[in-house]
Parts: sequence; structure tokens; C-alpha cells
Amino acid sequence: MWWLICSCSWSRIPSPAAPTAPAPSSWDAFDRLTFAMLVKTSYAAATAGQIAYQVFGEGPDHVLIRLSMGDLGSMWDEPLLTRYFTRMAEFSRVIIFDKRGSGMSDRARAVPTLEARMDDVRAVMDAAGSERAVLSGGGEGARMQALFAATYPERVSGLSLVNPSAKGLRTPDYPWARTEDEWRRLLRDVEEGWGTQEFSDRLLREQMPTVADDEGFRTWWVTYLRRSLSPGAAVAFYRMMMESDVSDVLPLVRAPTL
Repeated sequence: MWWLICSCSWSRIPSPAAPTAPAPSSWDAFDRLTFAMLVKTSYAAATAGQIAYQVFGEGPDHVLIRLSMGDLGSMWDEPLLTRYFTRMAEFSRVIIFDKRGSGMSDRARAVPTLEARMDDVRAVMDAAGSERAVLSGGGEGARMQALFAATYPERVSGLSLVNPSAKGLRTPDYPWARTEDEWRRLLRDVEEGWGTQEFSDRLLREQMPTVADDEGFRTWWVTYLRRSLSPGAAVAFYRMMMESDVSDVLPLVRAPTL
């Protein structure tokens, strides 16, 4: 959920169609709740539907690409995330969006491929007036970033990848991925447990153990997951994570990468 920052060279084209919440000069004196209320949700027309996105802060363009799960509508309800985003807004123009089929974006008619997700990023950048940006994120989002950087090198000034993986399935030359049996068990658990407090707590312990015992965060997290994806969509997204593979694309990436 947290992303690292890659210090590279950015440029952007301002666009009146993408309202941007300003970055105040002093966060200590600024009401963070008010800042969250200033952030407006807009929609970008992609090939297969409308993609919800937000723009806030001032500075070089930075596109945050989260995991498949995401909901702009409830993201600002968690104080930890609000502090993180307001901190980023001090030194960058942040562009964040709900992936196709999740959160406030249009539902997906089929499981979106990495290529389809790449088109969504391009549509959001165009709508936000961003000609070139750093992309950051983790999980399967890291694979899509690599594919985007290889396909549109002129639009990527840098990549910041958190816990990235090149493929979902283990192979002899990639022994770090899950096996088919491990994926089969995970898909079954997602199908049976998505949206429950028990499964939400399990994900929290695995992904963010430092807040696993925070009751407020636990309550927000399970609601966030439910609003992000339906159980069926969650299974489809996890299956895409299992099947996608960008290992052949990595040698084509020329952008500075962290």
C-alpha cells in the first residue's frame, strides 16, 4: 500500500480538465480533513469504460498504481493514508486512480489484461494533462508499470517498484513465485473469504503487520476491500496475477528504476 519515490526528471502539461487540490505551504497548520475534501474525483475515458482518478499536490508528476484493490471513495477515511498522501502532495503532483473493475471505475466486462490496464494508465495521464511521469506501485501493478515503460518510454521518467514480481507462477528459472498448488489454495480462500473480517485480517497480517492489531485500521481495511472488489472480481484479479508474466519485457525497460 505504501510506495517508494524515485527521484528522476519529470515534466507535465497543465490541464483545466483535471482539477488539482493545492499543496498548502505548511501542513502543520493545515487541516488534513479539509485537504481530503478538496480532492475532486474525475473520470477518464478509456477503451472499455470510465476510469475514476484524482489529482492533488504541486510538483513533478507522479502516478501511483496500487494493487488491484482500491477505492478512491473510502481511501481518505484512513488517517495513515491521508498523512501519506498529504506528505506526497508537498513535493509532487500526485495522480491516482481506481483500476478498471474496481472502486469507482466502471465494471470490467472481462478480466482486464495487463495491456488493458496499460491503456487505462495512458487514458488517465492524458485526462490529467500529464505528458511524462514517474510511475510507482507494487504487486501486479509493478508488472504493468514495466510493460508501460517498455511500450511508452517517452512517457515514463522513472519507475519505483515495491515488492515487484515478474510473473505469478513458479518456473525453474523463477523459483520465488507461488506454485500452482499454492495459487489454487489462495484462489479458493479468496472465493470463500473475500469481504469477511477473518480474511481481511489475514491479508493485513501478511501485507501490513505493523497495523494488524490497530482496531481502527482493521475496521477501515475490511470496508475498503469490500468497496474495492466484489468476491467474483477479486478472484478474477488474483487469477490474472497468477497468469501474467512480463519477464520477457524487462530488458526493454530503459527508465531509471528503483
